Formats: sequence, C-alpha cells, structure tokens
Amino acid sequence: MQADFEAEGQMTFLKDRDISLSLRLGQIRTDVLILERKIESETRGRAAAQRRRDELKHEQEELEKLREEIKKVLKTGEVNREVAILGAAEIEGDILALHRISDRDEKDQWIRLRLERHAEEMRELTGQAEELFGPNWEERIAEMEAGV
Repeated sequence: MQADFEAEGQMTFLKDRDISLSLRLGQIRTDVLILERKIESETRGRAAAQRRRDELKHEQEELEKLREEIKKVLKTGEVNREVAILGAAEIEGDILALHRISDRDEKDQWIRLRLERHAEEMRELTGQAEELFGPNWEERIAEMEAGV
C-alpha cells in the first residue's frame, strides 16, 4: 500500500511536472515564433533600407550625370555667346567700314573682297574640321552637340 501511495504520488508529481514542462515548452515556442517574426521584420526592414540606399545612390548618379550635362551645355552656351559677340563685332566693323566708303563701285568692290575673304576663312575652317574629325565632320559635330 505504501508503495502504491508513493507510486501514485510520483505519478501525480510527474503529471504536474509534465504540465509545467508543457506550459514552459509552449512559452518557448511562442517566444521562438515572436523572435522569428522580429527577425523577419528586421530582415525586411534591412532589405527595404538597402533598396532605398540603392535607389538614392542611383538617383545621385543620375543627378551627377545631369549636372555634368548642364555644365557642358553652359560651357557650349558660353562659347556660343563669345562667338556671337565676336561675330557681332565683326559685322559692326564691316558696317562702319562700308559707311566710310562713299563711292558705289568702291562699296561693291569692298563687299566682293569681304565675301572672298569670308569664303577663304570657311575653306580653312572646313579643312581644319576635316583634319580633326574626318570627312564626315559635320555629322560628328552634330552628334557631339546632341550629346550622342
């Protein structure tokens, strides 16, 4: 009888212990699930942060390219402005020179010589362009101006 009582006591103790262990095991499983969710959430957060970092880096690269293009356009605009100023000064000089000539034949001769000089300058510039860029220099310059 004593042995039955002790055996029954041990069985009750083990059942209580089993319930306690089952509860603890359930808590551990719950904690593991919570930790797994946190890890997933943090991983998604890190992945999202990395994607955003990559997006910002790409955007920065695009802005740098745009900035360089703007610099080129500004430089081209400045060169074009200087060329226009020089051209305007040359035209102004030609007009003043023509105003000083009173005879019609002399004016015609001056204009003819000026046109010949201009044609010679254009031939020289065309020759220089062909030396630098080859026979299709006009296409190459157009491509450069277009940014191709």
